[in-house]
Amino acid sequence: MNAALAGPSLAVDTPIDVLVARSVMQVRVVRIPRAMVAVAVAVIALDYALRGHVDPAAWHLWALRMVASGVPRTALCFSVRKRIDAAGKQQLDRYDNYMSLSTALSSAIMGAAFWMVATSGDDPRASRSDSTLTWSAWSRISARKRNRSG
Repeated sequence: MNAALAGPSLAVDTPIDVLVARSVMQVRVVRIPRAMVAVAVAVIALDYALRGHVDPAAWHLWALRMVASGVPRTALCFSVRKRIDAAGKQQLDRYDNYMSLSTALSSAIMGAAFWMVATSGDDPRASRSDSTLTWSAWSRISARKRNRSG
């Protein structure tokens, strides 16, 4: 068994809710850094897949935000991992709040990638150097569609 997942020693005077909270937190602090490695690989793969489809400045800003949220989150996991066995219920609750906030932040940044791709569109007539279509470009595209259908 993995030493990080083995859990704290079972002291007779330790309440069961603290033991459960420690076990759950140990799983989280082991899994999150592994997931961040997968996220880093995905960002590199997306860099190649989205090249020419989204605004490079917006893409690099998003990738920087992913790194800026992922590195502290991973550092938090390594810091919490060292303290879990001695943590009481209040400390475990605080660690859980930190982990939940970091998860929410990472999720919001991940969602921003979908918004970034959606705003740039994937219309071959759109300029690849601009992240958004101008109003006149949308008007021309809409007019062509109306002329074809009418």
